Amino acid sequence: MKSHPIVKKLENGENLPMKDVMNTFESYRSKDPIIYNIETTNACNMRCKMCPRT
Repeated sequence: MKSHPIVKKLENGENLPMKDVMNTFESYRSKDPIIYNIETTNACNMRCKMCPRT
């Protein structure tokens, strides 16, 4: 795991600035989406009040 050094520092009680911690974790995170929503049909038989299709 790439974030191991910063995790160890946090576990040891080092007081690190939140912005630095978040920037470090964000640099390791993939910029690609993790979840893809695939809609197999757009023919919905529901009659939801909030839906613009009904």
